[in-house]
Amino acid sequence: MHVHTDTDDTKGSLPRPIFLLFPPAITCQLWLSSPGRVRIQPKKAHYSVGEKVTAQCLRGFFDDDQEKNTPVELFCLPDGTWSRIPPVCQPKPCWRPPR
Repeated sequence: MHVHTDTDDTKGSLPRPIFLLFPPAITCQLWLSSPGRVRIQPKKAHYSVGEKVTAQCLRGFFDDDQEKNTPVELFCLPDGTWSRIPPVCQPKPCWRPPR
């Protein structure tokens, strides 16, 4: 919110505040279902509309929706949502060698 003052010099009164309301800028927040398992670049609290984020599972984790662990691009949309769901990174299963 911006506050400006206006004076009425003819009456010698004190300045009166004039409030100009600006709608808040739309931003996106990135909520991760698997924090600590995914790399986000750039990592910030809020992203502007149109801003791109790259997400990738860390080594030792995988996303069921991807065949390979390649980076995924997400874009902040004008309604404050993301263009896709961030990866849900699960631990890779450890295979025991046959006896």
